[in-house]
Amino acid sequence: MISIDCNLSATFSQLDGIQERVSEALRPAVYRAARMVYLEAQNRAPVSEQGHWFYSRRKKDGTAGKKYWFASGSLKKSIYIKHADDKSVQGLRA
Repeated sequence: MISIDCNLSATFSQLDGIQERVSEALRPAVYRAARMVYLEAQNRAPVSEQGHWFYSRRKKDGTAGKKYWFASGSLKKSIYIKHADDKSVQGLRA
């Protein structure tokens, strides 16, 4: 049988407070990742030279749907990053 004797107290002391350090670093890291996705989505969003009309489908009762005007660049302007305060709980990161 092989026996190894070592002192792991230094290793365990480094692990103390790891939850707090990870918690502090998590939100900024997630924001940076979300910002990358946001910028890429904005770069890829097509922009027409002029606005256009959108016609919704007829309703189930047969009446005509609505007509909506979309200005040029409205898709690109509609992309955003939002922090969900209602999903974020004290002591937990969401």
